[in-house]
Amino acid sequence: MPLQVAPDKTKAEQKEIHRVCFVCTGNTCRSPMAAALYNHIHQKDAANATSAGIVAVPGEPIAENAVLALRKFGITPTPKNDYEAHLATPLTEDIVSLCDTVYALSSRHYMAICLAFPEHIEKVRLLAEIADPYGCDLDTYSRTLEQIKEALHE
Repeated sequence: MPLQVAPDKTKAEQKEIHRVCFVCTGNTCRSPMAAALYNHIHQKDAANATSAGIVAVPGEPIAENAVLALRKFGITPTPKNDYEAHLATPLTEDIVSLCDTVYALSSRHYMAICLAFPEHIEKVRLLAEIADPYGCDLDTYSRTLEQIKEALHE
């Protein structure tokens, strides 16, 4: 889900919302699950998460097992957190500049982000070394989501 920017609000009012982006490789598994979980946890806060990929193919849908894992964890899609409609998005300067924090889901992603956007290095963080479930079964996706949940609560 793209970052929410309300055109009728001033920059100061918009800045009150804490915007984060989770970044993985293809933006179909880990990062959309992380964004959906973050949005679920912070649904009553002034926070908004999106996701992107280092080498994302624009328009690729979220992995079916990612959706199933999120549902298994009790995270249902809502209008503000419609992860089922997620489409892969490459990480861009525009996304990084709009965010307060950019979370890399592995040290390789962290390095790639820092090299690509050195002017924003102060906002880049390594969430944790999150296992890539791409192409695996639902149990693997569920374990990955559990890793993300643990990392967000640390």
